[in-house]
Amino acid sequence: MIVGALLFLEGDVQGMILFLLQEGFASATLEALLGEPVNSLDGLDEMAQSALQEVANIMAASYLNAIASLTGMTITISTPSLCTDMLGAILSVPAIYYANISDKIIHIEDELRGENLCAPNHILLIPDTGSLEKIITRLGLEL
Repeated sequence: MIVGALLFLEGDVQGMILFLLQEGFASATLEALLGEPVNSLDGLDEMAQSALQEVANIMAASYLNAIASLTGMTITISTPSLCTDMLGAILSVPAIYYANISDKIIHIEDELRGENLCAPNHILLIPDTGSLEKIITRLGLEL
């Protein structure tokens, strides 16, 4: 199981950003934030969902603020929509939404570390074609 948080982008960049967390790290994060063990990510209560949404919001905003700072662009985000499912099911949402608009994404990968836990972190930045070209150009890169 994977936890996915989807946020829509507005401003100078149009598109979406998908924040992905592995089940073990999401459970450990919830335990640390809420002070009680989480046995399953299925059927999370409102407080647990809100906590994961806030983690996703903070992480996505951090990466987008860095991109905005480097490019001089304004990027705002929506409230995260949260889903716990298999990776393929989570990835199908942006794939269907943007399949006819763009075939390029920006994949950001790093590690989230906690007490006795380390997990890969994946963020998929899925801008529309015009936004991707603006980002790449302002970063001085080529597509």
